Amino acid sequence: VPATLATEPGTILIPQKAVLSRKSLIFKNRLRDHISINVAKESNDAEIANLRLSVFSDYSMDQRKEWIDKSCEVIRSRRLKGATCLSASVNYIDDTHISSDDYYGEGENDYVCADDEGVKSISEQSNNRAKYLETRNWIVGSIECSTHEFHNSALGMRRPAGSILYITEVAVSPRTRRSGAGELLLKGMDILAKRRRVETLYLHVDVTNHAACCLYKKAGYKILDSKNEIYSQFTTKLNLHDGATRGRKHHLMHKKLTKTQTWYPLPNPDFSASSSSVRGTLGFEVFDS
Repeated sequence: VPATLATEPGTILIPQKAVLSRKSLIFKNRLRDHISINVAKESNDAEIANLRLSVFSDYSMDQRKEWIDKSCEVIRSRRLKGATCLSASVNYIDDTHISSDDYYGEGENDYVCADDEGVKSISEQSNNRAKYLETRNWIVGSIECSTHEFHNSALGMRRPAGSILYITEVAVSPRTRRSGAGELLLKGMDILAKRRRVETLYLHVDVTNHAACCLYKKAGYKILDSKNEIYSQFTTKLNLHDGATRGRKHHLMHKKLTKTQTWYPLPNPDFSASSSSVRGTLGFEVFDS
């Protein structure tokens, strides 16, 4: 399958093993095996924007709508530049209107199995009641990757086009943290990158975000030497160098997906980092009122 078709919007990278009932969503330990990783569609933009808002900020309703509209514009703009967004989602059965007498499933059996034909219950009794239920989708996390951040950078000039990806906008709903969603998003990104024959993944992380740092290290990412001119110039280009974003500091991390890494000879030593910067983090500036 061509790489472009294998990663088009709607592609399932990690399938969901089963469909939970809504009453089971409160159990985080059950979510890990019930999260799917998909290449997000344009129709998911608003929900992903709302998810990012819940992770990063707390605004009034009016501010929230304005922020989400602007965030959707940024997502569309980045997609036109080649960015791809993955979503972590849970398909569940909306059983909130079912009485305790009709409710099918107890304990570990509180789910139905999913197959190519749709949703099927684990028993004939469940099948009879499932026809009254509705399957819903809940996006619990997202992650984005792109290549345009490398344009006009020494790092981008040293690596062949298509051999590197930059990861940004990693977000997991506060309600589903520690459920394995972040780990699955990174695994999904590995799958997508390998299908595109990418050699190396790069990302930045706030040095004080210990949970994220641990997550990335567990997933195989390593911190790069900030004194390396190629890496420091790339970080500066994204305006993520020390002190640039309200005094914050960031690690540049990478993960090798292939045994060999392709590097071109050193670029012109007079290469300047003065080209226009590309914002990371939220995709646009957010100012406190």
